[in-house]
Amino acid sequence: MELKFAPVTKFNIDEFRLPEFTKVENSIIKVIFSRTTERCEMLGQEPSIAEFIKQFGVSLLVTNNNVGDRRLRVVRKFFRSLIDTCQKAQKSGFWIGINEVFPKGIKVPDWLDDDWDSVAKADSFLKHHTLTEIKEMAIINIKQMIEESKNYGNFGTEPEIVFELIGTSKSGGAGDHRRPPQKRWEPIGEKELEQLLEQIKITRTDVTGIHNYPYMTGLLVTTTWLTGLRFIEVFNFKLMRPKPNVNLKTVLLSPLQAYKNRQLEPYSPTEVTNSAMCSDSCAYIPLMIAKTAKSKLASPSIENSQRVLILQGIPSHFLAILQATEACCNVKLPTDKIDNLRLSYSKILTKASKKAFPYRRDTVTFHSMRHAFADRVKLQYDEASAAVLLGHSALKSLRGYGKKRRSQSKGITNQWLPQPDLACASHIRTVWKVNKQPRPLNVIKYSPNPDYASG
Repeated sequence: MELKFAPVTKFNIDEFRLPEFTKVENSIIKVIFSRTTERCEMLGQEPSIAEFIKQFGVSLLVTNNNVGDRRLRVVRKFFRSLIDTCQKAQKSGFWIGINEVFPKGIKVPDWLDDDWDSVAKADSFLKHHTLTEIKEMAIINIKQMIEESKNYGNFGTEPEIVFELIGTSKSGGAGDHRRPPQKRWEPIGEKELEQLLEQIKITRTDVTGIHNYPYMTGLLVTTTWLTGLRFIEVFNFKLMRPKPNVNLKTVLLSPLQAYKNRQLEPYSPTEVTNSAMCSDSCAYIPLMIAKTAKSKLASPSIENSQRVLILQGIPSHFLAILQATEACCNVKLPTDKIDNLRLSYSKILTKASKKAFPYRRDTVTFHSMRHAFADRVKLQYDEASAAVLLGHSALKSLRGYGKKRRSQSKGITNQWLPQPDLACASHIRTVWKVNKQPRPLNVIKYSPNPDYASG
């Protein structure tokens, strides 16, 4: 007896896939998904469609009505398209997953489940609420997020926490475009620095003036790599040393207090002898006094408007570079002028970086050198000491710099590093201990279908 099988209907996923969105629409959706994942991981929560809607709401708080209306239309279109695709597949007798019908160009988050009920709820919420109503609910949500962030151990100021939750870079700070990607970040040791400087020497620029020469770019790159100073901070530091009649050990225990007590004097290398450098009573160890650029965003319990880096044991050629940088940058310049200089030097640095490291995964910038400094500091010092050297007061800010690589630390930890202010490190350690809140042992679980309006 010959068996006959019923014809099988061929399943073609392209018949149900969402139509392609524009690049701008794709970018809006991708950013919200990315910010949702980052925020939930930061607060120990589980990402979901509900959290996506909350993140979209708080992101509207920093937009005007025209931009907000445009983004709302895009998100409405996205969820409406998901629902229409699901209904079209059901009418054809197929079950289809959410991740299978995403528009091309949008990466599906790992946490996204096939929870069509949540998608339908989000679609209904966006359809029946205006932009003003969504913003009003977002204000309630952002307040709750701030409290959750503080309970989870973030003791930064409220504006700083808000910027972190929304995902907007702070005014005057380092934006995401200048921050080396953590996944692609490669360490920069002394060998890589030498290769970069070699290319900077042969790089030429069309603009004239001393502040645009490759020589200045090399000085600034090396100074940032040695000390971790922000670009603007390079124009606000000075080299000093303890006065001869001051006990050296007392100064090294609290150099910032010694500076405030006027126990330091400008560093004069011509007067230094080898015997003086080895003396315990004669204080000829160089100290760097740096003005912290982000002191207004610091924790109110930690005063870090200025910080001191102890340059004990610094190689003579590195010290000469710091002295040359101080001499060239010891001028009063407005912030906009410094920004223009950064752009000029960055062009030279970018060209040199591509020539020196043609296969490097990340582009070397001035901010990369600060990350490279943090990379080495974290391998040698504890977190409080690293915060003092970098001018940080929040633990989360510190952890966003560099990476700890125990497996790759052999060639990095042997390199010279400045020493921290022990008194400031002890104070930061105490403040962190007082402000630290107990963290939950397990990841916080939320209902898959929370009420968006209630926050």
